[in-house]
Amino acid sequence: MKITKGTPATFPELRGSIAGLRWPCFAEIKYDGEACLIGYHSTALVPIFTSNKYGTMRQEWSKLDDIKAILEDNDVEQAVFLAELFYGGGKTGDLYKLLSHKDSDDLNMVIYDIGHITFKDSKMQGETTPLITRKEILGELFNGTVILTAHLKLVKNKDEVQDFFEQAVVDGYEGIVVKSLDGFIAHGPCAWVKIKHKDRTIYKVITVSMTQERIEIAVPIPGATVGAKWIPCGVKVTNKHKKNLQPGDEVEIEHQGVLDSGSLRHPVYIRKIEGGKE
Repeated sequence: MKITKGTPATFPELRGSIAGLRWPCFAEIKYDGEACLIGYHSTALVPIFTSNKYGTMRQEWSKLDDIKAILEDNDVEQAVFLAELFYGGGKTGDLYKLLSHKDSDDLNMVIYDIGHITFKDSKMQGETTPLITRKEILGELFNGTVILTAHLKLVKNKDEVQDFFEQAVVDGYEGIVVKSLDGFIAHGPCAWVKIKHKDRTIYKVITVSMTQERIEIAVPIPGATVGAKWIPCGVKVTNKHKKNLQPGDEVEIEHQGVLDSGSLRHPVYIRKIEGGKE
């Protein structure tokens, strides 16, 4: 795999509420990986590559060769696909495996949408083509391959969304993304909804910064029997809440799991536990 730097890719910005969705919708697994665009041009010097939001570009990769062969067989002249790059199964925590294997040929990738595509006899733009049509084109191109996500479900209401989300979490994934069938791709805020699993746990405050909106909490080390029993983890807390905290207090922290280092992933302060101080 060859990695270079280029122009950062732009992706739709997901929001967090399902209130504005139009039913039925597609719900699909949210892999714990890195969003990327796949660019293809049949006559370019570099006909196919990936690019992420940091401008990292990948080419000369067997999985891209597989996609290129499919596009050539289907008379595709140009295309931009939205995809997810991940390591292993893309389950919760696998992002950190990706970061340590970012130039490995063992990376995996699934395509979940189309920005635009031009065949020899037709052209499609994601901004003017509904999602259901884009999914149909993806199915025609990649059906039966590992390139196309198999975790896709039609949901008709909020209850079915909740059921699919809970099953995704049980299966080890970080959450789901829900999209209306008639929705278009938007550059910037869009109506796609990301629902992610978050834990809430009680921790003890060990320090309160005098100058920053920050506290440190003690995160227990699982199975520790000798030596240190916990490690410090920093959490942002606004001055409005920080002024009521001091070492020894107990606080509720929302997070997306414990990292291999023992620290928390994306910790967010929720509240002080009243009466929880030593």
